[in-house]
Amino acid sequence: MTAFAYCLVVLIWSTTALGISWCVEGFGFFPAVALRMLLTFPFAWGACRLLRVELPHNRAALWTYIAGGLNLFGAMMLTYLGAQSVSSGLIAVLYGTGPLLTGLFSVLWLRQRLTLHHWAGLCLALTGLIVIHRHALLGHAAAAGALIVLAGATLQAAGSVWIKRLDAAVPPLALTLGSLYVALPLYGVSWWLGGWNLPAAVPPYALLALVYMAIFATLVAFSLYGLLLQRLQPVSVALIQLITPVTSLLLGRYLNHEVVTPAIWLGTALIVAGLLVYQWRNGRGNKQG
Repeated sequence: MTAFAYCLVVLIWSTTALGISWCVEGFGFFPAVALRMLLTFPFAWGACRLLRVELPHNRAALWTYIAGGLNLFGAMMLTYLGAQSVSSGLIAVLYGTGPLLTGLFSVLWLRQRLTLHHWAGLCLALTGLIVIHRHALLGHAAAAGALIVLAGATLQAAGSVWIKRLDAAVPPLALTLGSLYVALPLYGVSWWLGGWNLPAAVPPYALLALVYMAIFATLVAFSLYGLLLQRLQPVSVALIQLITPVTSLLLGRYLNHEVVTPAIWLGTALIVAGLLVYQWRNGRGNKQG
């Protein structure tokens, strides 16, 4: 089950950056992210009722919902804000820093020790991302947007480690619904204070992207993400953020006939090598999931 959940999250997150870009183009950054969360809520509530998943109400569980809700509000809003001036490829690159950020927070909060092999694997993988997207990183003029997206990635990394530290054993669907209970009022107040308006006309692709993001990228992926956080170390979960930029490129190559250059293949090889180095030492020292 853990391996299946991991692969499904990789598949969904491979299309998330493009979905965010399409939603922002069609709705504007704030309505896009707020509507995504609002649309997810009835699906999450219905799934919990159908599967008879109860929301724990102990102290640790309540703090877990707060951590997840702040993640859905802060990290997602920053990401959508930055997506106005940052390409979907660069969003994936910036979120690829998640393993290093998560490793840092894990060292600070969980007292987790990362060996030289862990850091070597992470650095190899990040080097691969830089090779793949070096033109975007060097030629992109919207530095402010990139920094905003990076701030969102940092908040997401901090939230994942916070949830792991609380260790409340909240069921994944309950974590999603509980987090939405926290996030939706924050979005509602922000919408009221900001006076946002919906566009007069929305392209069909933006509507489809919104539905996809609400059901799969939020409900399904976030629930499975919570499951992975319970069963794996946060840094291992964050490695998904190194894989998904590559899978996004490969899906574009085979489904959208996009050109894959030698630099992309070199970067892919570096990422795979980094993952192997990291997981080899991690597998010997810590058998999990």
